[in-house]
This record gives sequence, C-alpha cells and structure tokens, in this order.
Amino acid sequence: MIQLRPWKVVLVVLATIFGLLFTLPNLVPAGKLPGFLPSQRLNLGLDLQGGSYLLLEVDIDSLKKEQLTNLVEDARRTLQTDQIVFSGLGAPANVVTVRITDPTKVEKAYADLAKLAQPIAGSSGVRDVNVLRGPDQTITLEPAA
Repeated sequence: MIQLRPWKVVLVVLATIFGLLFTLPNLVPAGKLPGFLPSQRLNLGLDLQGGSYLLLEVDIDSLKKEQLTNLVEDARRTLQTDQIVFSGLGAPANVVTVRITDPTKVEKAYADLAKLAQPIAGSSGVRDVNVLRGPDQTITLEPAA
C-alpha cells in the first residue's frame, strides 16, 4: 500500500479547495458569493461564445489566371524539352496559343501538348484542357469550363 506523508495530503486538499473557490464565479450567478472570493468570471473567446463565423471563398478570377500561367509554363517546358522551336506563346484571351515555327514538327508538338490535358475525375473522357489545332501552325490550349 502507498504511504503518503500527512503534509502532502493536506497540501493537495488545500490546492483543490483553493481551485474550487476560484472557479465558483463561473458556476454561481454574480452577487451570490461572499466578498472575499473573486467575482470576475472567466472570459470566453468568440468561438466558445458562439460568436465566431468564418466565410471561405475561392477567388475564381485569380484561380483562372494562375491556371493559365501554369499552362503557359507547362507548354513552354514541354516544347523546349522536345527541342521544338516556337513563337508567340501566351495567353491573351483566356486561352494559351503557340505558333510552331517548323511545319514538320506541328504533329509532334500537338501530340506533346495533348499530354498536358488530364482527365477530370468522375467524368467519362472529359479533359481539363482542350488542345486544338488552328491555322498557320498554331496550337491552342483552352482550359475546360
């Protein structure tokens, strides 16, 4: 059996009573306690008072702009890796356009850029980027809406 010294038991009991006395203002209405006890209640934060409200939004315009920027960089990296000479790479009107300088490499560039289009989860065959051929050896990458 554990032997405890009497002074330790008294110290624990006094600390418990002291703690309970200082928590009473939170449990008992104000004015019902003797004057020697503290009367100030514990301040609850907004989350515990029920006054906290968070509203999260997605900045769609910023997201689309970032997606276009990433698409331009991916197209640039892909074409440079395959050593395909290009010009006019940019995203002027929410689509990425690039002109392939060498007409013999248009098919290879189209195939490589088509690999950037990933299937959208939960859809049958729909991709996140539409890759289209245009006139004058241009290829257009258009994010799906």
